[in-house]
Amino acid sequence: MNKLIFYFGFLLIAVNSLVGVILSYYPFLNWMSSDVVILINTLLIYNLANSQLSSGFTVSLSIIFPVLGFVSYVLAVLSPPEIKDNLYFIGFIIILFIEIAFFIISKNIFTINQKNS
Repeated sequence: MNKLIFYFGFLLIAVNSLVGVILSYYPFLNWMSSDVVILINTLLIYNLANSQLSSGFTVSLSIIFPVLGFVSYVLAVLSPPEIKDNLYFIGFIIILFIEIAFFIISKNIFTINQKNS
């Protein structure tokens, strides 16, 4: 299962990069930012699958991460091609921060709960 997560993530990155090379109207910033979104979400889901979190954390985060990842991918693709005054870019950066914060907080809560048991 863990290898499948990596293969699927890198397949998505390869397809997105191939589309970025083929389409002339797919701006470079959008192409690279969407690749970064896919990479970060792949790594988060892989780490979630390999973590020793309780099933409640794992189930909820395995639903939250793909949904927020899809939203941030859509924001990355639809954002204007320049980075200055780009609210879409700010939006998907905030979503990525929220995903990473959820993962870190859940790992810390799980560790604290294990120490108290």
